[in-house]
Parts: sequence; C-alpha cells; structure tokens
Amino acid sequence: MGDFNDDPNDKSLTEILQAKTETERPESQLLYNLSDTDFQAGKGTLVYKEINNAWFLFDQMIVSASMLEGPGFTCKTAKSNIYEAEWLLNKGRPYRTYQGPIYIGGFSDHLPIFIDLCSKK
Repeated sequence: MGDFNDDPNDKSLTEILQAKTETERPESQLLYNLSDTDFQAGKGTLVYKEINNAWFLFDQMIVSASMLEGPGFTCKTAKSNIYEAEWLLNKGRPYRTYQGPIYIGGFSDHLPIFIDLCSKK
C-alpha cells in the first residue's frame, strides 16, 4: 500500500511490478492491484491543479495472491476503497496541510485508501 506516483495503468505497475487487476487473474500471478476498479470508475486520491484539476490514483493497494486465495487473513472484497469523508475535503479536493509554503491546516494532499480484511478461521 502506498503512494506509487503513478496510476494503476502506468508502465511502472503493469510491466515492471507486473501487478494485475482482479479481472486479469492468471493462476500464476504473484501480485494484484486492488485499486483498478476505482481507477476505471474515474476516482482518485489526489488532484493536480496544474493538469486541468484532474484526479489521479497514485495511492494504491497491491497484494499477493495469498491475500486473495490463501489461508489466514484474506481480502473481504478484491478491491481497495478510497476514504472520502467530508472533513478530509476542501471544495471537493483533499484538504492539504500546506499550500506551497503556507500552512492552511488540512490533513494531506492525498485521500487515504483501505481494504477490508477478514480471517479464514
């Protein structure tokens, strides 16, 4: 989980890391990107003012195959979630801590992500 500074369809994730989406699940795959569903729906975790106020999904959840199929903890659903609480937003965008060098009192320039886990016991 983390800020990859790339969207789920960028080369760094699809070719270098070889993280596949849930719909592309070949049996021998090691890593899955659970953030692709939100990306395909046009959702994001940060906005770039410099690029037409577009949303990007740089914060992603990538898990091993055992998190989807193995024993122990598993993902309740094979997708990550973006936490979009109103108090994290300012004018529909993430409420930043700083705007350049100016402290504005927000939380982050990215929205948080999470997955639901459950035990197979």
